[in-house]
Amino acid sequence: MSGSSIPVRTTLNLDELMLPVFRTKAVELRIWVSGEDRAGHEIDSIFNDVDAPLRVWRLEQRVPEFNIAEIELKPGSGLHQGDVVEVATLVSNTGLADGEANIVLELVESSGARTRIDARVVSVQSGEQVLYQFLWKPGRDGTQWLEMSIINGPHAQSPTVFVDEPRVDGVLGTIGSVNPVLLGVVVLLVAGLLGLLVFGLRHEEVTMPKEAALASSPSPPAKTLASLPPMAADEAPSGPYGDSSSVGSPGENPYQ
Repeated sequence: MSGSSIPVRTTLNLDELMLPVFRTKAVELRIWVSGEDRAGHEIDSIFNDVDAPLRVWRLEQRVPEFNIAEIELKPGSGLHQGDVVEVATLVSNTGLADGEANIVLELVESSGARTRIDARVVSVQSGEQVLYQFLWKPGRDGTQWLEMSIINGPHAQSPTVFVDEPRVDGVLGTIGSVNPVLLGVVVLLVAGLLGLLVFGLRHEEVTMPKEAALASSPSPPAKTLASLPPMAADEAPSGPYGDSSSVGSPGENPYQ
């Protein structure tokens, strides 16, 4: 009946009053009072109407809130063009509502060039985590990294890696994969051993006794009677000393 204000207290169960579709939207709670008090005074409508309520409260909107964990690369070093790299991370939803994360994965080079290599939609329920995996095959050499972003959400960056030229198969590839310092040491050792071997062979002298040298020298083949050509039987000796008859004694006259 008197006084400048009337205390009012009430309890509202918003969970029962609100439709489920409103829980994921931006909703406000507006309060205004209409009617008369017990003394018959009408409640003033100034700043107490639908368009100008007495009080306005913004209700918490149930929306998904996504987070991206650290991006891991396996292997994380010693990469070459054409290698297969496994990209993995966890996408979590800490919000009060389920949602879909629009994920975009980009390759960023040291020059600033960007290339989209993957884009997908991942459904994540409230309070859960989803494993994101992607197989990346580097197509260029140089310093590179990956950036993952969720549309209207957070983003994350992978460690920076250096991609080398393509691997070479066969023996050349095996030699190229060896540490250059170790390879140089091995080459120097092999060259030194070959040099010592050649130097030793060129200056080595074999000494032999004179008798052994003479014994080891080949002797000319001896001529045997069997190797001489046979004399024909009808061939008579000629010449003054080739007479087949016996020589007469000194007292005989040879002209008789």
